[in-house]
Amino acid sequence: MLVALEAALPEYVVEHIRINFLYVQLGEEADKPCWTKSSRGNFRVKSAWELLRQKADMNEDLNLLWIKGLPFKLSYLAWRIWNGKVPVASLMHSWNPTISQDCMCCSIPVEETIEHLFLKSEVAFRIWDHYSRVAGLLGPMINLKQTLRRWWSSNSSYRIQVVFQVVAIVILWCLWKRRNTILHGGSFSERKVIWEINDIILKAIKTRFKRDIGRNGRISLLIYRGIEITVALTV
Repeated sequence: MLVALEAALPEYVVEHIRINFLYVQLGEEADKPCWTKSSRGNFRVKSAWELLRQKADMNEDLNLLWIKGLPFKLSYLAWRIWNGKVPVASLMHSWNPTISQDCMCCSIPVEETIEHLFLKSEVAFRIWDHYSRVAGLLGPMINLKQTLRRWWSSNSSYRIQVVFQVVAIVILWCLWKRRNTILHGGSFSERKVIWEINDIILKAIKTRFKRDIGRNGRISLLIYRGIEITVALTV
């Protein structure tokens, strides 16, 4: 049989058959194609995709964006910010020069980039500084990714680490919400940003840790003008 195949097929195909299909016996049935990437020999799109796709290395930073108990839209926005896929004014201006690239959230006109809007703008800087001081995460905020990594890599208990992950993502969401509200003619004070951040964090903690909120042995994490959020430290 192999002699006949050698006369009709390329050498590498015959060699593949020699290695993998020596157990095949001649019979009365007609030949049928066999998909070797499937255990049953049937073609599956999934196995073809796995064969063709170019897998990138696992990015642990991206895994930290997805948190149980936090609404999907918040994590998705954080993913877009991390990958530079948010339509800030500077990006919109590059598509259409008639669109202003100035930040509408600042009193002094500054180009609205992702770094500016979510970290270095007037309100954003004060928001990050406030929560960083309360959480004890002191140090310069060099860029947005470095700031997020500092929140994600805190040397704390598991539950506090989860809360810190939530805080960072919620801050991004509320800054984006404030920006869009102002862009469309509304108002969104800094105090309201703080209130919404605290409210979303509290709801996320309640969802994640269920009945642990309000028990004894808890630590105050976020305090601003009488607004207090706590999470139990007991495991």
